[in-house]
Amino acid sequence: MAKNENRVYVDIKCSECGVLTRRPISKNKKNTTEKIEINKYCPRCNKHTVFKEKK
Repeated sequence: MAKNENRVYVDIKCSECGVLTRRPISKNKKNTTEKIEINKYCPRCNKHTVFKEKK
């Protein structure tokens, strides 16, 4: 079985309230070099907000 070394787990955080997600998101660091921005549901804000990759 091949090992996928390009896949890395990143933490994302809400842009409005700053809460971190419980599950890490994986991205391919070879194909996507820029930071991830995802629209997800934030349980603290009670709405869909933009989640950005944490440093």
